[in-house]
Amino acid sequence: MKTLRLIGSVIMAIMISVNFVACSDDEEDKSGDVANFIGKWKVERTNYKGETEEWDGYPYLVVTASNFYFTDEAETTKSDNSTYTYDAKNKVINAKYVNGGESYTIKVVKLTDTEFQWQWDEDDNNQWTTFYCKKV
Repeated sequence: MKTLRLIGSVIMAIMISVNFVACSDDEEDKSGDVANFIGKWKVERTNYKGETEEWDGYPYLVVTASNFYFTDEAETTKSDNSTYTYDAKNKVINAKYVNGGESYTIKVVKLTDTEFQWQWDEDDNNQWTTFYCKKV
């Protein structure tokens, strides 16, 4: 009887562990595919030096095949309009302002079908701000 109870416990433990392994994260990182950038993203919050804050700039980031910019809800105003190239191997966006010509770098932290997390060092002082965006 003890043997049957032991075998039953082992079978139950195996079934439970198989269930946990089968339930993995459905949102796979797609940062190697530039096509996942394209679209309209809502900037939900930022994190700078460990402090999470609401984003006080234009609430949307619009990404096309060659440009991206921040905008308002009606898309009547564009800010920081930039051209870009994407280095998928290093997960880095190399960007250049359209009007100012200044170049800058963005690090891609996470990119899925619905989430985009990226970092930007605005003052080039190695103080990265992380942006958390959701696709709309």
